Amino acid sequence: MENNLKLYNLLFHYNHYRKKWACFSRDEKREYFNGDTNNVGVGETVEKAYEDYENKDVETDYLLSTDDNQKRLTDALKQNEDNE
Repeated sequence: MENNLKLYNLLFHYNHYRKKWACFSRDEKREYFNGDTNNVGVGETVEKAYEDYENKDVETDYLLSTDDNQKRLTDALKQNEDNE
């Protein structure tokens, strides 16, 4: 019964561009839909997304790859230098 109550506090979202399911806490829905994807479980199925969410012990950003994040950071630093 406790597991079922925990599921009521979770939301699942299918990203049709990445063809992946995301699982996150209902309390964090605003952050999720604003791009903050910390503590999000991701998987090919709802079950795998839930399992990934349950096994989370590090923050994950599944919307952007590491290369994309690095490029954004580099561009932001460069723009900041240009403005100074």
